[in-house]
Amino acid sequence: MQLSAQSVSAILSALDAEVARFHRRSLGGRYRTVYLDGKHGKACLAAPRGRRGRGGMRPRVLLLAWGVTHQGKEELIDYRVVPSESQEHWQAFLSDLEARGLRREPGEEETLQLLVTDDDSGLQAARLTVYAGVPHQPCLFHKLQAIADHLEDRSHRGAIMAEAAALYRELRTVPQGLRRLEGWRRRWLALEPEAVRCFATDFEGTLVYLSLPQAEWPRVRTTNPLERFIKELNRKISQVGVFPSDRSWDRMTYLTWHYLQSGGYPHSSSPHFTHNS
Repeated sequence: MQLSAQSVSAILSALDAEVARFHRRSLGGRYRTVYLDGKHGKACLAAPRGRRGRGGMRPRVLLLAWGVTHQGKEELIDYRVVPSESQEHWQAFLSDLEARGLRREPGEEETLQLLVTDDDSGLQAARLTVYAGVPHQPCLFHKLQAIADHLEDRSHRGAIMAEAAALYRELRTVPQGLRRLEGWRRRWLALEPEAVRCFATDFEGTLVYLSLPQAEWPRVRTTNPLERFIKELNRKISQVGVFPSDRSWDRMTYLTWHYLQSGGYPHSSSPHFTHNS
């Protein structure tokens, strides 16, 4: 059955109203852990005044916040299509979440307990402005990937990264981690000084997860829970290519989440440091 233009317009208007309610809803003290990341893509500009069709393409970023509730359920908290991952755009996004109740309330049992992110500079600057008092766990996948990005001899990649990953898996306390880091550093410093320097910098800051119950470690050491949702988004984006507008990307993201809520998406945790598991 072919829908009329009026029917399509009515459907889209109803969808836009539903999406707007999702973006405005109160967040309260629902989430204990929040994952933040950005997904890059492209959308079209509006056509110049007086012309039909679309304007040129432009880079865009989908900022995403994924959460774990105090009951252990994973959910999409919110998202926003913006021009870039600058501090300005991340800060506006995070400030809106905070204003809607996603905040740390000292003394409250059901409050925001942890943020998990990659090392994007704009995101980190915004996080320190809006959520300075919330414990932060850097994604260990990104921490390990930084080793590969700074290698002088690519033949070392397998061994040096395997040893670094094993170091994390075997840790139980911060002092133990620092001792093992020193042993790893001595083995590799002469061969890969820049990679070792990068990995050792703020190493202790990557061990925040050790302060949580051990059962939570696999889920909070990386941004994998959010990456699984991004993987599902990628399937839709590969079909679309370039979005006709920012609004169309907004709609598609909401519809993808709505579909996954109906039971089409597995929510399993992986103990491995793979990014798209």
